[in-house]
Amino acid sequence: MLDVGPDGLISDPRPLWIGEFGRIRDAAIDGAELLLLTNNTDGRGTPSGDDDRLLSVRLVEAAP
Repeated sequence: MLDVGPDGLISDPRPLWIGEFGRIRDAAIDGAELLLLTNNTDGRGTPSGDDDRLLSVRLVEAAP
């Protein structure tokens, strides 16, 4: 969970998805979606065909 203040800044940041998607190289917000770009095929390790992905996370307002 991310807490985003009225100024658009994240408060109380905590790590999410540790080890789940590999390296997250970029993030952007598009409307009600958080878009994440992974990059795991940069020559390190043993990449597979689905390593580089564009992930979409729906943003919802947290209950009080």
